[in-house]
Amino acid sequence: DAVLVASGGALELSPTWCQIVADACGAPLLLADATEATSCGVAVVAGWRRGRTFVPSLTGARAFEPNPRYTSVYRAARERLDALYAKVVSDAH
Repeated sequence: DAVLVASGGALELSPTWCQIVADACGAPLLLADATEATSCGVAVVAGWRRGRTFVPSLTGARAFEPNPRYTSVYRAARERLDALYAKVVSDAH
């Protein structure tokens, strides 16, 4: 199962925003307590591209579990958006 790992000032300052992200994605979100989070993310991707696995420590991370009720609302909204987009694109051609 997917788990989102996130960091950054906007998320650190807003637990509500963290919950919205978890709900919209339908996956747990771990808010990493990390300085230099961008550098850490770059190291993870660089290692992955070279066939290596690097898992940063998430000790101290705050966890936000998705609320299935809200996840279904976001999923239905996305389905409506996708249908509308398909119609707009097909009408444009």
